[in-house]
Order: sequence, then C-alpha cells, then structure tokens
Amino acid sequence: MLLRWKKDAGLACLDYHGSVGRFSYPEHRHRGAWELLLVLSGTVEHTVNGERLEQPAGTATLVREGDRHQVAGERIEFANLGFAAGVVAALARLPDGGGRALAALRKAPGPLWCRIPAAELERLKAALDALDTRLAAAPAADAGLHLLAVLVPVLLGCHARLAGAAPAAAPGWLEPVQALLRDHDRPVPDLAGLRRLAGVSAAHLARSCRRHLGCSPSEFLNRCRVQRAAVLLKGRRELTVAAVAAACGFADRTYFAWCFRRALGVSPQAWRTRQELVDAREVDPWQHG
Repeated sequence: MLLRWKKDAGLACLDYHGSVGRFSYPEHRHRGAWELLLVLSGTVEHTVNGERLEQPAGTATLVREGDRHQVAGERIEFANLGFAAGVVAALARLPDGGGRALAALRKAPGPLWCRIPAAELERLKAALDALDTRLAAAPAADAGLHLLAVLVPVLLGCHARLAGAAPAAAPGWLEPVQALLRDHDRPVPDLAGLRRLAGVSAAHLARSCRRHLGCSPSEFLNRCRVQRAAVLLKGRRELTVAAVAAACGFADRTYFAWCFRRALGVSPQAWRTRQELVDAREVDPWQHG
C-alpha cells in the first residue's frame, strides 16, 4: 500500500448541516486538518481568508490548514468532511502528478473551490455516505482508501479550475501594487499615489487592475483600506469604529460601512464582535458547533 494510517489516528470526520432558518458559524481555522465543504442545497455564503463567495448547490470548497473561514446562509444544507493534514502529506506522495497538483493548491492565494459536474455530483454524495459508514466501522486503512476516492477528484477539480482560470502573467510593476493588500502597516495611497507607485498611465493602470485584480483602481484601494480596518477592529479595541474608518482613509462612516460589508459580508461592529468571540481560539478540527 502507498498510504497507511494508524487505527487511532483520527483520520477524518463527516458532518451534515441543514437549516430552515438562518445558519451562521463564526470565522475560525482548523489546526492540523483540512476541510472539504460541499453545498447540497441552497446557496451558502462562504468567506475564506476575507474573500466572500456565494456558493450554490454542487459547489465544493477546500479549506486548508491555516485558512480562516466562516459559513452562513438561509435554508441551506451542506456536508463538512474534515481530514487530518497527514492525509494531504500522503496524497502528495502519490505518483502521476498528484504531488505537483497539491503543491499548486497549497500555494494558491485565493479560495480553493470548484463546481462539481452534475454527472459526478450524485456519485460524490454516495461516496460521502459510504465514507461515513466506513469511518465509523472499518479499519483505518480501508477507510483511508475510501477517503481518497472522495478527495482525489475534488482536489484535481480545484486544481483544474485554478489552472483553467489562471490569467496571463501579471506585469512586474503590478507587484508593489498588489503588496498593498498584504502590508497592513503601509498607508494606503490615493489614486494619484497609486499611479505613481505603478509608474504607468491612468488608463493602463485601470485596464491592468481589471484584468489581473478583477476590480477598478478605486475598488482595489477600498479593498486595501477595508483589510487594514479589519486588522484595527480586531487589534485596537480602544478605537471606535469611526476612528478606525478615519485611520484607514474613509471620510464617510456610512460609505466605510458599505465598503466593509461588501468585502466581508458583515458590518464593522459585527466583525469586531465576532472577532472578540473567537479571538485566540483554534477550533478543534473534529468539532463543529
């Protein structure tokens, strides 16, 4: 066998969630585990690393160890399959390019999701049901093989989606612009400052932003400001929401709230409250609330 697990290794857990009313689970991350979330009915509002996705039935998302995510929706049903990070390491040792695909998924900057083709969806649901039984009753190695049968198509589907959707290589001058999203200590420039940083014309900057970042330069700057605001709301509890808005370059608190909700799906105050509830908390990968 290529893959072996100890019987008591805590290989995986599978939970099903459904809601007639509103379902909401706060932002969290999993220690020592990855997670597969499959939407069975309804549309799930899934936020992964700050990026909000509206995911209809038949959508699968891979949440890596260290990714932060939150789930919400109304009249939804979805399945959660949590599996030990060691399973991913074992998959990386598989032949036929499996390791390369996993390496690409590990490095991908955005959420890992794909639509499961209708012809495959029922088979995936049946495989999950069979896996649920195997996890409870079968030896770990046998359950592990069934886990592979579920995971490999989804892993490869996510990889294919990312590869197929990959845009043309971004120009080198765009890197310092993109770095504004990651460096929360740097002040966010205005449009003129962004053009100076890029060193290109306004028209070329606008075309490149839409092509490589999926938004206008103004929308990109607001995204940077919202990211900084989210950090301040969590880390600087003594600052009011209005003070955070001003510190991040928003002159109008109403407009700030609108931009924040558009980017993260909740109001600034709701974000702060939610972070207070989950601050410094690592969710047990086998527990769901």
